[in-house]
Amino acid sequence: MNTDRAFPSTRALAATLLAAVLASAEAAAATFTVNSTADEADADTLDGICASAQGTCTLRAAVMQANNLAGEDTVNLPAGTYALTLVGYNENAAATGDLDITENLLVEGAGADSTIIDGNGTPPAANSDRVIEVHASASAAFKNLTLQNGAPSSSGGVNNQGGGMYNDGSTTLENVRLLKNVGSIAGGIYNAENKVLKLAKVTLDGNQALGGGAITNEGSLEADSVTLSNNVAGGIGYYAGGGGGLWNRRSAMLKNATISNNKAQGYGGGGIFNAGNLTLTNVTLADNTATFIGGGGIYNEGAIAAATATLVNTLLAANLVNGSPGNCAGKSLVSNGHNLSSDNTCGLSGTDDKSNLDAALDSLADNGGFTQTRALLAGSPAIDAGDDLSAPVQDQRGTARPQDGDGDGAAISDIGAYEFAKAANQAPSADAGSDLAIKLGQTAALAGSGVDPDHGPSALVYAWQQTDGPESVALNGAATAAPSFTPRLPGAYVFRLVVNDGAVDSAPDLVNVAVEDVPVLLLRPKGGEVWVIKTAQEISWYRSATLGSVPANKKLSVQFSKNGRKWTTLKTPSPNSSAWTWKPKAAHASESALVRICLPAAKKKIGVCDASDQAFAIRK
Repeated sequence: MNTDRAFPSTRALAATLLAAVLASAEAAAATFTVNSTADEADADTLDGICASAQGTCTLRAAVMQANNLAGEDTVNLPAGTYALTLVGYNENAAATGDLDITENLLVEGAGADSTIIDGNGTPPAANSDRVIEVHASASAAFKNLTLQNGAPSSSGGVNNQGGGMYNDGSTTLENVRLLKNVGSIAGGIYNAENKVLKLAKVTLDGNQALGGGAITNEGSLEADSVTLSNNVAGGIGYYAGGGGGLWNRRSAMLKNATISNNKAQGYGGGGIFNAGNLTLTNVTLADNTATFIGGGGIYNEGAIAAATATLVNTLLAANLVNGSPGNCAGKSLVSNGHNLSSDNTCGLSGTDDKSNLDAALDSLADNGGFTQTRALLAGSPAIDAGDDLSAPVQDQRGTARPQDGDGDGAAISDIGAYEFAKAANQAPSADAGSDLAIKLGQTAALAGSGVDPDHGPSALVYAWQQTDGPESVALNGAATAAPSFTPRLPGAYVFRLVVNDGAVDSAPDLVNVAVEDVPVLLLRPKGGEVWVIKTAQEISWYRSATLGSVPANKKLSVQFSKNGRKWTTLKTPSPNSSAWTWKPKAAHASESALVRICLPAAKKKIGVCDASDQAFAIRK
């Protein structure tokens, strides 16, 4: 037999078998959708089916199945609280205690507010465990969920590190919260030596440990858009540690991070204890505290020659040591410029660094985005003071950088995790007031107002305009909120109010003034006028065309009084007249003169009259 001819067939068969094996491995990647919040183990981890003894797909059963399948499996975790009630620590097959991840896996929830994995272990008990352990053989990712109340057994020794998660593989977290977890070292996450941990849009809040309240990093940590808040190091057990927010012993790179209100009740570094290689870009460290050695914000370990902390666009504000200002302590920091410290403890000397300035920060709050942040208040020295080349293109919330925060026409990145965006001027609103109803001869007092929601460039300016009416009237105080006018004719008057804040007009608002007719109305003289004897003066009046009709053979009566008590008739004009010219005589001189116009009544009696609104003077 010619054996040389057999080799090609053998090689072809081997290639076919290899392709089949690879295809089989790829096909083995599975997706499991959990349908029960119960904590029950998988009934048969080798059958490829997620099913507990009760026939439901639980979270634990899904993880156990994934651990026995090749490829990157996926667990879809609907909204609900998944309490890990099967106790038992130091077990590494996910059958009890924490969820052990030994193969590549993605666990995706419905949202951090609605999908919660609860370790059910705080405070630590003899058989309690953390929430998640990623083993060295695995690459894991967690999205859109919360890990809370993990607490490795108080008798677990070295195995009680990482209350929320112990990463011994390669792990990525996105849109995840770790809340109220407890561990010996690392309350939230322990990243083991030379392992990789990547965080994006992650919150660690209220976690507690002897050292590294939120995170202890022994490997490589990359964190973007994260918040470490209200975590405590050194608050329990026999060892008072450091790093209320982060204890870094290897390589940590943080950008767009907020580290706020953490405590180190021991060695130092209320926000960060650094004993490795630390890089901070657009990070805000504020209101963290350290009890003993120092560094309310950052403690950079001077005893370790390799320890370096490099800062750019980073803000340190109001971090305390035993109640006194102390943003930084330990080995000198490396400044790449554009940093701000509220005190002089950080030794900042880079380009455009700022020290001893109030950062003008708001409290930790939901300012948009997945994580809470510390907003810059208007006028903060951090606004438009950063380096655009170093700053990420978005801030921690997802707001684009740079913004023109100080309104000078130049958009420049801010210092810290929050980019201040000067809000566009909002238009004011105008209110022309309630509609009015008066009688002819009375004064209509308009009562307008304006509201400027963002206190625009200048004080509000009021502009009134008459849009309808039987006559054009002059408004007294037309540039004020409350002008007035006295109509000379009855009818419906309409006025329009617009307010301006120095940049933008409001939408117009209208007010109606209904003026009721009267039989007769004296128009002149007006109160306060001064007339001179023997000088012609016009007495004028209005007479309604529909009210108080006067027969054609009757006449009106113009009367005069020096004091309003005794009236004498000056003239009896025709009923169709509206004015009469009069030259007062010396006998009419008075400082309290009054004139009235009267309609005739039956039987020669005085009818309806209207007199001067106030006295006027007639002088020699």
